[in-house]
Amino acid sequence: MKFYYDNNIHFIDTNYTGKYIVYSPINHKMIKCNKILYEIINLFINLKKDVPKAEIIKNIKKTAKLEISSYEFDKLISILNDKGILFSQKKDFVDSINTIQSIYEKKKDVEHQLRFKYISLHLTHQCNFNCYYCYAKSNMLMKKELTTQQWKKIITKIINITDKFIFTGGEPLLRNDLLDVLSFLKCYKPDAKIILMTNGSLFNENNIEIFDALVDVINVSIDSLDKLIQSNNRSSFGFDNILSLLQYFALHNPKKIFVSCVVTKHNIAQVNQLKKTLANKFHIENFNFTFQMPNSKKDIDDNLLLTVEQVKREGLLNTYKDKNFTPKKRICGFGLNTIAIDSSGNVFPCHLFIKPTMSYKICNILNKDWEQAYRNSKIINEIKDFNIFKVDKCKKCNYKYLCDGICPGNSWEVFGDIYKCVDYVCEFNQIMAKQRLLEVETESIKLMT
Repeated sequence: MKFYYDNNIHFIDTNYTGKYIVYSPINHKMIKCNKILYEIINLFINLKKDVPKAEIIKNIKKTAKLEISSYEFDKLISILNDKGILFSQKKDFVDSINTIQSIYEKKKDVEHQLRFKYISLHLTHQCNFNCYYCYAKSNMLMKKELTTQQWKKIITKIINITDKFIFTGGEPLLRNDLLDVLSFLKCYKPDAKIILMTNGSLFNENNIEIFDALVDVINVSIDSLDKLIQSNNRSSFGFDNILSLLQYFALHNPKKIFVSCVVTKHNIAQVNQLKKTLANKFHIENFNFTFQMPNSKKDIDDNLLLTVEQVKREGLLNTYKDKNFTPKKRICGFGLNTIAIDSSGNVFPCHLFIKPTMSYKICNILNKDWEQAYRNSKIINEIKDFNIFKVDKCKKCNYKYLCDGICPGNSWEVFGDIYKCVDYVCEFNQIMAKQRLLEVETESIKLMT
């Protein structure tokens, strides 16, 4: 008998008594099994030539100390075939590989009605903070801003192509007309989901209730509730206003607040405590963190970033729960599922591509024929072809179907090339992908002695 399987098949001891994971990266299939089946699969893939069934059964008895009949052997092969781990027919193996690859290679159709998961609206690029890790510092050179009426016009143009509107900046509360624009959107489309991205420093007793009435989610960036640490990462400006914001929503609607934290060398030791304090003192459960990302190759070379060892020490590696073991459909939805509009009405694939250079400008939303310009854009046509098999490091990686994937915007920032992996980011992604593999919930297959 001859079997077909992934040459890079992974065997992982989960450190739980008698439980193992067998993962086939090439077609993104896995099983959890006991030690006996683990040893039998190992035996199968170590066969270097066609071996008669009787000899394999004899080896199973010797290796796994298991008596197995010819019927039971055939049933076992059928199970492993169904689970995508081991195939007795080459065609079945090839079909399994092609099925997963086709998910990624399918292009998105943008010829018909445009529809986006969300649209980011950058009303201003000015900011009253000076976060040392900010990717958008150069954008403060972009001082031109649209008028209130122009933003209202933009809303009427995009009102039917998304249900989720993210108001961001810069710091959006620096715009004195922000409430006017939000009110216009809410009146025009009452069921619109409005998300406000803010540093929280400009909320006060005069505006907080109005924002509460207009906005569905307030995503406030807080790196620490220690004023000195917050200052080292971001700014101490408006610190009391941020605390007042948390206290207000702790009383009225804590579920409306999402806290985002950037983990750096300054605050890594306090992140777990921040999460606990938000939950216990302010009843805020919506908390997420990201690690400081490099904005240039110099950030990596100068050792400004966290190491994997530091992150592990604090127990901050993200974990996953994916009952269906669903592969990532795309590296990300930049330009196709999402767009970002800058303070002049220019359209970009996402916020990371907004730069004074305008290198990834797709079109301007205020132009009458902006939708056709979007469809005809060389940038969009390039993005339609973008997938993990276009990125050399990704297509060779055993964790490509588990990974959050390359961030094209960050790759462009660091290398000026959306197809080049940032090794620093890749190292973290691989570790988290392995963790996801350990935690995925799937049926365990057992063979009993």
